[in-house]
Order: sequence, then structure tokens, then C-alpha cells
Amino acid sequence: FSKAVFLSASGDAVLKVQSLIDGGLFKNTSQITEFSGQLTSEEKSRLIDDNRLDATFPMYMNGALGYGIGSFLAKDYIGGAVHCSIDVACNVVMIAMFAVYAKSLFSPLSNKGFSAGDADSIVKNMKNYLYAGIATTVILLVNRIAQIVSVTVHVNKYNRTLSQVLAGTAGNKTAVNLFPILDDRKFGLGINFSIPRRSLS
Repeated sequence: FSKAVFLSASGDAVLKVQSLIDGGLFKNTSQITEFSGQLTSEEKSRLIDDNRLDATFPMYMNGALGYGIGSFLAKDYIGGAVHCSIDVACNVVMIAMFAVYAKSLFSPLSNKGFSAGDADSIVKNMKNYLYAGIATTVILLVNRIAQIVSVTVHVNKYNRTLSQVLAGTAGNKTAVNLFPILDDRKFGLGINFSIPRRSLS
């Protein structure tokens, strides 16, 4: 996410606004709005274009790899941390349950062989591992969908806020949002297109 730095008569204000954006758009909105009054329309447009986020690659990263990687790339650090924590926790549970199951399966081989109690323990641990696997798989799937949805929501909010604080407008580009569709027997993703209305003036 490289940014072009440009200088003009109000170059100091441009650099100050860029620094505030880099430091956190949402927490510095009031200061950005204040300094943007010193900028020309061209400088505001350049800042908006240079800092606008694209949700395509972050969506792909969240959907393909998970762990909130795309959210971090899209500067959604809180969302990325939450999604990463959920993925890591699910993986830890799966590894721990597999270790318990493997221990119950191979321990009798290193001792005197299988007994009725060993067989019961293996079956019990296998069921627990199966239940844990199903539960964590469902959680991982839901979290993966949530990652795709949340990163698009964040990017659209970021770009809208960027346009509002710099140009006092909601922006002039189409926004795309993904949202979950839940039914009794199925689920999926829906796509919502938000097309800005052109001014008549």
C-alpha cells in the first residue's frame, strides 16, 4: 500500500493530513477535517485516491488463508486480532484432542497390548475427537465467512469516512458488501451493491 507524496503551496498541510491518516483514520477524523480546510480540491482528491483501500485482495486472503490476514492488510487490526484468535483457538483444540486420541491409541502398544478398558478408552476418545472436530470445523467455517464479510464492511466504511473527512462527501465510487444468508437447511453469501446517486446540481 504505497502512497505517492506530492508537494504544493500547501504541502505542509498535505503531509500533516497524510501523517494523521497513517496514524489512524478513525481516531483522527476531527483533526483531518480541520487540516483539510487548507487543501485544494485537487490535493483532497489525490489524498483520497492514494489512501483508498481495495477489498479484493484482503477478501481473498481472509477467505483462502484465514487468521484475519486480510483484515490486517485492510488496517482492521481489531477485527484481524479477533478472527486470528478464533482460528488459532480452534486449531489448538483440534491438535490437543488429536494428541489425546493418539496417546490412547498407541499407549497400549508400548505396554502389554489392548485390553477391554483400553478399547473403551479408545472409542471414547475417538468420539470426543470426532465431536470436537465437527464443532471446530463449523466454528472455523462460520469465522471464515465472517472474515470475508467483516473486511468488506470495514473497507467500505474506511473509504466512506476518508471521503467524508476530506471532501465532505460519501464518495463517488460503487461500494460492494457481502452479507450472510441463513436458512433452515442452507446458508450462503449475498452481494449488495451501493451505487452513489449523482448530484443534479
